[in-house]
Formats: sequence, structure tokens, C-alpha cells
Amino acid sequence: MKRRIIKIFRSFKSRILFSFLAFNAILLLWICIYFFINKKQSQLNLFSYHLTQVQNKYSVSNSNLDYFILSGFHQPSFYATGNQKNIDLFLAEQSEIKENLDQIKDEAQGNHININGEIHDLIRLHNSLADSAALLKTFYFNKGYKDWGTEGAMRDYAHYLENYCHLGKVDLLMLRRHEKDFIMRQEQRYIDEFNAVMDSQLIKFAASPATLNALQQYRKNFNTLVFYTRRLSVNENDGLYGHVQNIVTQLREHYLSIETKVQKQTADLDRMFRTMIIIISAVLLSAALVLTVLITNFLTRDIGNLSKILTLYVRSRFRDDDNQLDQLTSKITEVERLNKNFIYLKHTLSVTLSDLQLAVKDEKKASANLESTISQLNLHMQEVELQKQEIENSEAKLNAFFNSSASCHIMVGTDLNIIAFNKAAVSFIKELNGKELVKGAYILLFLNETYIDTFIDGYKDAMSGKFIREERLINSGSSSSWWDISFVPALDKEGNIFAISFNATNINEAKIHTNKIKSQNEILLKIAHVQSHEVRGPIATIMGIMNLIKEEENFNMEYLSLLEEAVYNFDQKIHAIVDYTKQVS
Repeated sequence: MKRRIIKIFRSFKSRILFSFLAFNAILLLWICIYFFINKKQSQLNLFSYHLTQVQNKYSVSNSNLDYFILSGFHQPSFYATGNQKNIDLFLAEQSEIKENLDQIKDEAQGNHININGEIHDLIRLHNSLADSAALLKTFYFNKGYKDWGTEGAMRDYAHYLENYCHLGKVDLLMLRRHEKDFIMRQEQRYIDEFNAVMDSQLIKFAASPATLNALQQYRKNFNTLVFYTRRLSVNENDGLYGHVQNIVTQLREHYLSIETKVQKQTADLDRMFRTMIIIISAVLLSAALVLTVLITNFLTRDIGNLSKILTLYVRSRFRDDDNQLDQLTSKITEVERLNKNFIYLKHTLSVTLSDLQLAVKDEKKASANLESTISQLNLHMQEVELQKQEIENSEAKLNAFFNSSASCHIMVGTDLNIIAFNKAAVSFIKELNGKELVKGAYILLFLNETYIDTFIDGYKDAMSGKFIREERLINSGSSSSWWDISFVPALDKEGNIFAISFNATNINEAKIHTNKIKSQNEILLKIAHVQSHEVRGPIATIMGIMNLIKEEENFNMEYLSLLEEAVYNFDQKIHAIVDYTKQVS
């Protein structure tokens, strides 16, 4: 057992393994300490995040309370059901905030942050705020608004007095005026003025039970409205509204104080953790460096001796006149084995060197043959390069001819993908629909929907071996022009169709010139018709009338009128001939 242990310890592999385990132990210790401190820092960050969440939730809940005070109590559904979304949500959020504060209190204790007193004050203030908000809701509900609650009942009695009692309009208007003045300004003098007018009306209608009861109920509801308005005291901030705002201010100050205190304590703890990490890392790094030096000296001593002996052997140009390798001893099993292998290598190397000298001679002969072959290969490569340049020049000339053509040429493959196109085709497609041609793209994506079916028919006919050509009027934006379009099959060496050449030439000017010549011919024919038929008619009429005048013995005015009309018609026809002539010119 002892020999086995000694043998294992003499092994270089075992020594490296022990060294590796020692370094791993140091690294593992550092990782454990790092994760422990990192966990503490994460807990601090999480605590700060939870505290910020509570502050944000409190700010959002305040907006619900403000909305209720400003306009939420105006909603008819509040008085119909007793529920209002904003104030109910505010009260529910207060309960959630109190639960969150209890959790934060526990987290603060776990993170050694001393804010228990502040958290207790926050919980107390939130309880007070929730109670005050609930009371505020009750007061607003009882006070009412417009047609609801106390204010609604007061208005109902006022309308009753106006419609069914003999109360003077001036007196009722004075009561309503003082009522509205108080609602708007909440001053005591409007209450006194209202009661003064009401007292006079009560005396005046003491003998009218219905009117007296309505006045008394009107006054009772007004005084109730005064009671709730003063308890709320929104304008003067000294009633329930002021109390709620005071609590909100205190909560805001407490949250700010807690946030400042937490930030300071968190920064102190974070600074302490960082210092601990730096100190522990420095200590462990120093221990690792010391251990590295010791282990390195322990492991490399025998290897260094072996390296020196081998260096001397190499510098002696592999002369076998030194037996220091045979004399080296080591306590490391691998080094002993390596020493024996080098001794065998030394003997083998002397034999190999002699063989290598013979091989060098043969290699020189082969090298001479190889140089001859390489020179021939270089000549062949030069010829290939010249042929390549000729092909590139021919291709450049072909591309220049292809792109300089004024006609549009697009080569379309058997799968309707674009193989090639010239510059005129790019301009044609861009003018047609604003798109840019792309090689390998689907050709139908670049055509107008109205022309796709026609294109497919021409493409299919060309794929069957036919030559298709047609003249077509193509609209592009706000203008249109005539194009001579053709589909030509492209054949490979075996005569098979491998693509279709789509060609388009602008013939708009020639088409316009042809149409103009046709129009001029039609106008000339019309002029000839006018000259041969319509001009001859008025002239014949004039001649006939003139014959009648000659036969008459006395001058007849009727014939003169007919003669004038015929001359006028003749003049109009002459003008028509002139106009047609102008169109031709």
C-alpha cells in the first residue's frame, strides 16, 4: 500500500492533479464568498426596488383621490350605487400599500436597515388616510351633486315651490341666488341672507301648510348642505379636505425621508461589501501566487535539468560523444521515461541522419525535374490568362452594345426569373411603375396588373417556339405612349429554349406622325367633298335666281332676299374651306 502511494505521488500527472485541486479550492472559496456578497447586494437592490414600487403605487393612488375630489363625485352612478371607481380603487390600494409596507419592514430587518420606526409611522399615516378618504366619500355622497343627495332634494323642493305654490318669483329667485352664491363661495353672509329671506317667507305662508312644509324642507336641506360643505371645506383647506391633504403631505415627506435614509444605508452596505470583495480577492490572489511559485519549482526542477542536457546535445550538432543523458536520475516517473526515450532517440537519430543525407541527393534530382515542370506550367498559365483577358474584353464589348441600345431588353428564364437586362429596360420599368429591376427577381412583380395576363400569353407562345410581336399603348402615370413589343425565344447550342428575350421599342413619335397624316388625309377628303358638292349648290342657286330676275319685267324684292341668302351661304362655305385648310397646314 505504501509503495503504491509513493508510486502515485511520484507520478507527474498526480502532482499536477494535486496542484489543480489546490487552485480549485482557492477558486471555490473565492466564488462562495463572491456569491454570498452578491446575494446580499441583490437583496439590497430588491429591497430598494420594492420600496420604490410602494412609492409609485402611492403616487398613482393619489391621482385617483384627486380625480374623485375634482370630478369623480359628479358622476350619477356614484349616487345611484354608492360606488365610484377612483375612490374605491384608492381605498383598495391603501390596503395593498399597508401589506407591502409590512413586507418591506421584514426585508429591512433582514438587510440590517434600521427604518422600523419610519415604516410604523407610514402604516399609521396610511390607516389615517384611508379612514379620512372613506369619510370623505361618505360626506360627498350625503352632500350630493345637482339632482342627487341633499343638493338634489333641496332643488326638488325649490322646483316644487316654483311650480305648485304661490311663492313670489322675486322671493324664490332671492333664495335660489343665495343658495348658489353659498355653493360657489361658501361664505357666511349668504347663509344669513338665505335664512333672512326664508324667515320672512315662513311667516308669510304660515297659514298655507303645503307651502310652509315645502319651505321648511327646503331650508332643512340647505342647512344640511351647509353642514357637509363646511365639514369638507374644500376652498378653505381647514375641513376634512384639508386634513386629507395634510396627511398626503406628511406621507410624501415620510417617503422622502425613508428614501434618503435607505439610500445612505444601502450605499454604506454596498461600499462595505465591495471592500470585503477587494480584500478577500487580494488575500486569495496572494495565496494563489505563492502556491504557484512553490508548485512550479517543485514540478519543473527535474524537467529543467533534462532540458539543459538536451540543449547541450543539440548544440553539439547531435554528436554521440556525451553520456550525460545516461547519468540523469529523477524521482518523477514521467521524466525517467522521457529520459529513456531521448536516449533511444539519440541512437535512432544518428542512423536517420545518414539515411537523410542519401535522401537529400535524391531530392536534388527530383527538384531539378520539378523546376522544369513548373516553368512549363507557368507558360501554360500565361496562355490561359491571355485567353481569360480576351473573353473579358469580348464580354465588356457585348455589355456595352447591350446597354447602349435605345430599346428595352429583358432576358427572362424558364421560371419567369430575370436573367439579364439593359439600362433602357431599367428606365422603362421605373417609368412604368416606379420599381427597380433586380436580377433573379420574379418578372411579374415589376409589371402593371393590367399587362400581366398579356405578358404571360406572349411568354407562353414564345416558349412554344413562336416569335410574337405587337404594338401596344402603355400608360405610365399621367401619360401614355406606343411601344413595339416582341417575345423572342433564346436557344442554346442544342437548339433548346433556355430563356425568352422580352424587347420593347418606343414608337410613340412614329405612331403620332402616322395618325397625324391620317387625320390630314381625312380633312383633305372633307375639303374636296365641300368643294365638289356644298360649294356647287349655292352657286347654282344664285344662277337660277339671276335667271328669274332676267325674266321679270319689274324688280322683285323677294328675289333679291333669296339672292342675298344664297350669297351668305356661299360665303359661309368659303369660310369652312378656309378653316379646313388651316387645320391641314
